Amino acid sequence: MTESKRYYAFDSLRASMMFLGIVIHSAMSYSSSIDRSWPLRAKETSDVFFMIVEFIHAFRMPVFFLVAGFFGAFLFYNKSPKAMIKNRFKRIFLPFIVFLIFLYPLLTFALKYCKAIFNDDIPISIEQHFTSPFSYIPLILFHLWFLYFLFIISLIMYLFFKWIKIKPINFVDRIFEQTFRNPLYRLLVLSILSFLVLFLFSNESFQTSIGWFPNLGVLMYFIVFYLTGWFLFRKKELINTLKNFDVVITVIGIVLFFLKFYFGEKMSLINLQIINSLITSFLSLGIIGLFLSFADINKGYITYFVNSAYWVYLIHFLITILLAGLINDLPISIFLKFIIVLFGTTCFCLLSYHIFARKTFIASFLNGKRG
Repeated sequence: MTESKRYYAFDSLRASMMFLGIVIHSAMSYSSSIDRSWPLRAKETSDVFFMIVEFIHAFRMPVFFLVAGFFGAFLFYNKSPKAMIKNRFKRIFLPFIVFLIFLYPLLTFALKYCKAIFNDDIPISIEQHFTSPFSYIPLILFHLWFLYFLFIISLIMYLFFKWIKIKPINFVDRIFEQTFRNPLYRLLVLSILSFLVLFLFSNESFQTSIGWFPNLGVLMYFIVFYLTGWFLFRKKELINTLKNFDVVITVIGIVLFFLKFYFGEKMSLINLQIINSLITSFLSLGIIGLFLSFADINKGYITYFVNSAYWVYLIHFLITILLAGLINDLPISIFLKFIIVLFGTTCFCLLSYHIFARKTFIASFLNGKRG
């Protein structure tokens, strides 16, 4: 193939999902969630931030992996399997390794320091932290788990589609086309597939997995969305069908989310698995449709936004933690603190991109020559 069409809506969508990481990580310290996987928790919390985190979490990563599958197939079929895996190694695995090594000691210090502030304890000093050799050994992946999973799934798809025979793929293409062409069918099938993974692994909803050994259930869950994006590229004439009823589908997803939010405590595990699968499918496909309808444009400021997103995703986590700790003792409401962390992190990330990354080797390293 020699197709060179640029999918501006998908570029903007991918960048938007990266920027939403700032919103999630700015809100988590003020969320009323009882989830202890997030180590920072303000003394005053609110259900509003819990709702914000849960809502974005419902679609952000599934959309990421669906779009990643689309672009993975784009490279695989438009260039070559070798070009695809080489690109994924350079654009995903190498940035993952480099930024994990660079950020890990900073992140562990920031978490220890800010956690002490949140708990009214004496913070650890920089000297104490950085003189320990264990501070430099990345035991967990933090927010970079996404890149790790994405490269693993890309490698699996590369090996699978490189060696599988054409006939079975063509059969799946026909099934995919028949299903995906109808908005109701694609929503139901995607919901059923995601539900089956949640059911098989006894998970209420998909979780993050920040360890070096990937959680099989999480891996399988995101493979469902990656494959959806992969076959969508193979049947790219169906892309514009996602615009059909995009607003209605998104609204239904929002309504289902609020129903689950208010009645979830009374639901059984299987009912939660069902409604979470429906919420994710409706919101993911609905939001993709909205971007295709309204964001499939090429403007200079959008290009800037798209090109900065990778850098923003990589460094924002550290800034949200530090800012939350630094303003913890201010005598203001947690809503104002959230706004300060959100906009402060966004401004810092964009400014640092403009100064340190945009016209340097960093942009080429992250985005390729077009950076």
